[in-house]
Amino acid sequence: MVLGGTFTSRLNLNLREKNGFTYGVRSRFAFRSQPGPFEISTAVGNDVTARAVAEILSELEGLARHGPTDEEVAAARDFAAGIFGLQLETAGQIASRVTQLVVHGLPDTYFHEYRDSFRQVSTEAAGEAARRHMRPDDAQIVVVGDADVIGPPLRALELGPVEVTSMQLEA
Repeated sequence: MVLGGTFTSRLNLNLREKNGFTYGVRSRFAFRSQPGPFEISTAVGNDVTARAVAEILSELEGLARHGPTDEEVAAARDFAAGIFGLQLETAGQIASRVTQLVVHGLPDTYFHEYRDSFRQVSTEAAGEAARRHMRPDDAQIVVVGDADVIGPPLRALELGPVEVTSMQLEA
């Protein structure tokens, strides 16, 4: 949530507010019964793609290495606890939560205790989780756009090899 899970997240404040690259950006873990991917996604113009990638990696590295601030953790805790009830308004949302209990082997009381548990997350615990689960050095970056415009600035970042795959779309 601190990195890209809320409107006031680091990524949104950087890419949207500071740089004006995008309307929004988000990050999330895809929870599965086994470890799943951590994803960051946004839409930016071809001309700022490389700069946006550099900013995203900078924010990811900063959070993974230094952890969040007390203020960021407090804001994320308050947001998550506050919005939780709104995520249980429809039959589909409730069914999704029940499915999570079964798939992940969680106790029946998990969601009854969720808000209180979330409110107990400390800055230290959040920082340790970021260091343990966010691995910027292992990032795989997928970019869709005009390779002739995006490719050279991406290569200049020297993040690793840049592979271009072209597709013809038919109407």
